[in-house]
Amino acid sequence: MFVIIDGEVIVSVGENNRTVGNVEAGEVLGEIAMLTRLPHSSNATATGNVIAAVLSREGFEALVRQRPDIGTVLYRNMAMGLGGKLHDVNREVSGD
Repeated sequence: MFVIIDGEVIVSVGENNRTVGNVEAGEVLGEIAMLTRLPHSSNATATGNVIAAVLSREGFEALVRQRPDIGTVLYRNMAMGLGGKLHDVNREVSGD
């Protein structure tokens, strides 16, 4: 999982690399693959210089074990972020 510290990343899917969103400073990228243990379902392309922190699955799990309070915040933030991404996709599909 990546936490974007500075910059912007465009997220795309499919063979045509259709843009489905962007990830900016303070947001995370790759959380679905980390949580599900499945391969990444999208592509990510930096729009310029990007600074990102990398948190491996093992590192994330160790952090949650050692600091459940931080784990609770991280899981809540990921859920909120995923909910927002789902809302955006639903809005795009429905044409609103």
